[in-house]
Amino acid sequence: PKVTVEFVGSLHSIVTREVKVSNSSAKSLVYNVLLAGRDACDFTVPRGSLLSIPSKSTILLSLEFRSRFLRPAEAVLVLVGKRQGAVLGNTLIFNLTAEIDNIKPRSTLKVESPCYELEHVKLDVKNPFVEGGDFRIVLIESKLSTNEISSLAPQIKEKEKKRTQSKTTILKKKMDSQTDVIPMNRILEHQESMALKNSQIPTFQAFHARQKIIHLDAMENSEIEVDFLPFHVG
Repeated sequence: PKVTVEFVGSLHSIVTREVKVSNSSAKSLVYNVLLAGRDACDFTVPRGSLLSIPSKSTILLSLEFRSRFLRPAEAVLVLVGKRQGAVLGNTLIFNLTAEIDNIKPRSTLKVESPCYELEHVKLDVKNPFVEGGDFRIVLIESKLSTNEISSLAPQIKEKEKKRTQSKTTILKKKMDSQTDVIPMNRILEHQESMALKNSQIPTFQAFHARQKIIHLDAMENSEIEVDFLPFHVG
């Protein structure tokens, strides 16, 4: 691969990058644009499947990534030279990698219950995709308040700004400028830190999902039941 293009953004957001492709020859070059790899369907090239570069010129090829999963994604962009008379451009290969650094809640539900008293909660969920699938239900508890979580977001963004980028790899980046996103890595770090401090004190989760997996058809709305049993006040 000629270079690696990195995409970093929020879950379900669209992140845009651009790569610079030059033609130093005296003839125009034409490329077939191909996407391959495990997560190729999550990457798109808005310009289409054919790329034409005039002689002695440079273009910026825009790439988009729409995240569907929390796990990292990867694919390969291949520009295959298409013969135009006696001229044939060299095949160019770019590695595409993507990472989710935060999530934005679709909604917030406040639950209250006396200590040691079970409360049943129903959550509305929707499959945002145009195809059905099985969704795993995972509950993550945190003692961070909403204000504390929000205050962590600028730290993540500032760190992102300071990241050194290859001038031949990434030329542009579009990300949602949201202040209510939740940086998942900071929450998990906080969880681990609290677990170490309280390793001698038994802890119990207050939230429990009755289902581990739910099947949703394309664009289907449904409900999942969650039990809330608080073991301490506050």
